[in-house]
Amino acid sequence: MDKIDNSWLIAQVDCTVCSGKSKIIDNYVQIINKNCDDKVSLRECSICSHWWIDPMPRQEVLSKWYGEGSGFVVYPPGYSGTSPDNIYAEKIFSRLTRCIDKTEFNYLEIGCGSGNLLKYFSERADMSYGVEPGWWGKSEKLKVVQDVNDLPVGVRFDIIVFGDVLEHVADPKSMIKKVSKVANEDAIIYLNFPNKDCLKARMMKGKWGMVLPFGHLNFFSSGSIDYICEKSGLKILNKKAVRAGNENIISLIKKFDWSEKKRLFRLIKSLLLGQIILGKDQWDIILKK
Repeated sequence: MDKIDNSWLIAQVDCTVCSGKSKIIDNYVQIINKNCDDKVSLRECSICSHWWIDPMPRQEVLSKWYGEGSGFVVYPPGYSGTSPDNIYAEKIFSRLTRCIDKTEFNYLEIGCGSGNLLKYFSERADMSYGVEPGWWGKSEKLKVVQDVNDLPVGVRFDIIVFGDVLEHVADPKSMIKKVSKVANEDAIIYLNFPNKDCLKARMMKGKWGMVLPFGHLNFFSSGSIDYICEKSGLKILNKKAVRAGNENIISLIKKFDWSEKKRLFRLIKSLLLGQIILGKDQWDIILKK
């Protein structure tokens, strides 16, 4: 069995977004590492309703874990990263390029995984960079660095994408502020991450499928999103709750496997309850600098 060294962690009693006071809403949350019995707490802010994990890994420990594909942050251990398919890439490209008043643009992707979305944009942008701390982000064909600080000095970006990223970082507000510094005026920033305001999260708390410490550390409310944007000087153009992958009901029905056994049970539990009624457990956000 793996064991957590307490020196890797730091108590996180105050809100990771607004520094507000908190209460524990689940004191017995299993971490993502299946070979470790250690548990953590899930906290809720009394001011902005944000959720986060307590204790929190130190940033240098997080960076090390992601760099080596540790089972403390990814499952299964050694995970090689995923990237959206071209249909998703086309949708994101179309949505974001409509928001900028220019045909030539620079693109930055934070958490680019194995690079499919970055590749799609790099074929259409003047300049494109990805930031990926995991070893799976290394590429000979794409420009990928391990940290925002490694980006070329003086380069500014018009479209910036955080695809399923902010839930993985210990200090999401500082991350947004840091990346905003490399954004041009009127740049568009796209975010998606877990929506703790959804009914599924409020019902299940620490057993909600998005609560995966130490892979997922932060879970965002409408209030915590507003706070981050206000403190970062960013305007919200779009904020909506969506299903994973922005799936609509028709596409979910088409993807449902009607051939397997127990169709009625799965239809009610997985499709009707899990996806159609309770499935909007992600935030989809477009910001403007």
